[in-house]
Amino acid sequence: MTHASRWRHWLRNLGADGLATLLLLAAVACIVAPHLGHLPLWASAITVTAFAVKLWMISRGHGRPHRWVLTLVATAVASATVLVYGTVLGREAGVTLLVMLMCVKLLEMQARRDVFVVIFLGFFLALCQFLYAQTMLDALLVAVGTYALLAALVGHHLHGDAGDAPAPRLGFALRTAGRLLAYAAPIMLAMFVLFPRVPGPLWGSPSNAAQAGTGLSDTMAPGSISQLVESDAIAFRARFDDAVPPASQLYWRTLVLGGFDGRTWRENNRPLGTPAPVTVVYPLSAPVRYTATLEPHGRPWLPLLEIPTAAPQLLGTARPLEARVAPDAIFVANRAIRERTLVRASATTRYRLAPAETPMSLREWVELPPGFNPRTFQFALDFRHKHGDDPLVLLQAVLAMFREQPFRYTLQPPTLGTHSVDEFLFDTRAGFCEHYASSFVVLMRALDIPARVVTGYQGGELNPIDGYLEVRQRDAHAWAEVWLGDERGWVRVDPTAAVSPSRIERGAQRAFAQPQGLPGFFTLDHEGGAMRAWRELRYRWDALENAWNQWVLGYNAEAQRDLLERLGVPQVGWRDLMLAALGVVAVLSAAMTALLLIQRQPRDPWLRVYTRFERRLSRAGIVRDAHEGPAQYRARITRAMNGDRSSEVIRVLDALIALRYRSPTLDRSALRHLSRCIDTLELPRSRSV
Repeated sequence: MTHASRWRHWLRNLGADGLATLLLLAAVACIVAPHLGHLPLWASAITVTAFAVKLWMISRGHGRPHRWVLTLVATAVASATVLVYGTVLGREAGVTLLVMLMCVKLLEMQARRDVFVVIFLGFFLALCQFLYAQTMLDALLVAVGTYALLAALVGHHLHGDAGDAPAPRLGFALRTAGRLLAYAAPIMLAMFVLFPRVPGPLWGSPSNAAQAGTGLSDTMAPGSISQLVESDAIAFRARFDDAVPPASQLYWRTLVLGGFDGRTWRENNRPLGTPAPVTVVYPLSAPVRYTATLEPHGRPWLPLLEIPTAAPQLLGTARPLEARVAPDAIFVANRAIRERTLVRASATTRYRLAPAETPMSLREWVELPPGFNPRTFQFALDFRHKHGDDPLVLLQAVLAMFREQPFRYTLQPPTLGTHSVDEFLFDTRAGFCEHYASSFVVLMRALDIPARVVTGYQGGELNPIDGYLEVRQRDAHAWAEVWLGDERGWVRVDPTAAVSPSRIERGAQRAFAQPQGLPGFFTLDHEGGAMRAWRELRYRWDALENAWNQWVLGYNAEAQRDLLERLGVPQVGWRDLMLAALGVVAVLSAAMTALLLIQRQPRDPWLRVYTRFERRLSRAGIVRDAHEGPAQYRARITRAMNGDRSSEVIRVLDALIALRYRSPTLDRSALRHLSRCIDTLELPRSRSV
């Protein structure tokens, strides 16, 4: 016997009750599965074990475990929850306890009331999933689980306790659940569109917000950015009003770092009362306008295309956000970005950044900690003696050194010690963008040229499906800015471009697309059919996810107001919206109720024609009694027709009886002919019989 036949044999032996329980178990699994990533390891192990034990019990036909075993398990999981979290309140502790109680109830489940408790607990756990995430995949899993739970509810509702009634077929329960969801869909859509948007997400909580801190840090040290290359998470998506600029111009400025302690870069700590020079931007190209959708990262930074020409507009949040300009041509929000935020901005990709720097303000950009990297200082002295004092000449000579010397761009650089810049420049010569930016700025400062580190993102991948540029955490990047005098100001210099031009021109993913030792057909430039199909599928999924974020999760008070205005509805308050939502729901509920009542009418085509025959004769006073069958009804009609057994009325009734009780299948053409005959019957004068 093959595995497939064994499986079919096992399902047949389960019977209707076993299949209904198996459906319920699958529904609960769909609801609980997304929670496994949030539960502690011990709770996840208990959950998987409980499902396996229940499945074994179903296959063996065993009842529930002994009551004292269930009591012991329930006490143990409740005590473990309290010991781990110190409480049973709050999101983490509450969800863990609910999942544990669901496992205990699954093992205990036997009577119909136990089934209903499991189902309604499953509905509540489905809602709890949105306390953690609201992605399209989460919504899909919850929708499938809800549909299965509803089908299980229908099946067990129609199946009496202890076998009072036969269990309905699985297909009937699934179809009924599908119809119920179809009836509820218009009400759900009306509530989504009209229900007033609350000032803040229902799922928001301090712990949830704290977990949003991902991506760039406010410091930079060797390895701090390279570790982000392994992250495929979206940092933000951008849609340009016109053509997308070339990849070499896509520098998304986030932070400027100037303080260096020998290993780690930080923002400059200016003395209190020392104002930063006012940043002056001289555009050298037409403005590039775009709209970016920032993913929550738990910090106030705004990654904007270099260089912003004006303060951006922050939209799409429950509470209003404002952008303010910070020193060194960066913008920050007035609070941390803890929800998806829409940014409308413009930038110039060719510019002159020339703030009114003074010798005092420039001093902070040449400071280096004493006692670190002595070889770099000696190299700078020799370099300056060889090339002179012109900053531009020195800059070009350093970049030529990076291009010509055997420096390597790699994700796995050797570990650096105390004198990190010395070891990188003269020993290892292998690193990521933060190694090159850091060593370049230190070398520039050793040459007495003001320089600083800029961190952010570089490049992005254009999704051809929806036209959005997707910038991921792997696109995190670090580069440098050098002061070249009042005429030229701060100039962007990317030493990574000198070592690995492909990183800037093609992006981080393609720069590392071909592992060492693999032939060229494994690269992204030589994609096979499977790779192209996979990329196409990923593009479509990303486009769907972006549409979900924009139109579902991004449907806030502002979006609701814009939609209603496009529909011709003037601005209204939340009370009017609430009344409108309740009114629409009431109308839809009444319509659905009427539809259900109509559908309760007999659907049997023979019964429908027979009912028309009865109504036709009732006009002549020959009304069928509720207890009369067709034969008794025929006898009474014959008496009413004065014993005329050959009348058209009797012939039609005889034909109907023959179609119902003498034919193995219903002849629909004959039934349609009889239906037309009923309309032409000549009835006796109306009298009560």
